[in-house]
Amino acid sequence: MNKGRLHARTNCRCGAKRQIVRSREGGFVTANCVHGHHPSRFGLDELPVVQCAKCAGTMSACMRYKNYGYECTNCEHGLDVADIVEEWWERFPERPTGTVGFG
Repeated sequence: MNKGRLHARTNCRCGAKRQIVRSREGGFVTANCVHGHHPSRFGLDELPVVQCAKCAGTMSACMRYKNYGYECTNCEHGLDVADIVEEWWERFPERPTGTVGFG
């Protein structure tokens, strides 16, 4: 799976989608409002379902080494969410930091 846009299952309080981005070193991710509102933390249950790049099976959200990840229910291929999403500064370059103002 290439790095790309992954959205949380729930929207921002303004109603806009929240894009999941790598927010800082160590594999930490946040869900940032696409309309420029502050980044926010989100729960494991807010990760969308994704398809496995190796076998096309369904991947389930899970914890991997203290960070969010996915594991395939068919072939057990695993990956970290931070490795498949954009860096916060790639998607939101106008923001001074990716972790200011958690809401």
